[in-house]
Amino acid sequence: MIDDPAKGAAVQNKTKRLFRSRNWELALEIVPEGTSYKLTGTLTNISDRLQIMGIGNMMTLNVWLSSAPRPADAV
Repeated sequence: MIDDPAKGAAVQNKTKRLFRSRNWELALEIVPEGTSYKLTGTLTNISDRLQIMGIGNMMTLNVWLSSAPRPADAV
């Protein structure tokens, strides 16, 4: 199971996260690969309509990683 911090769930696995919008669900995981790490994920259409991915049928996602959560008052 993937923890969903947005639902107030306690974080059990710090390397997996689930993100949702009204159209998409994105499951991301950081996995070890040799001496480094790799970010893998699954993008799922959760709407009842066909979603256009973009030019060349490709979607770009920007992901920011941090070692500590941001304070609630940070901009």
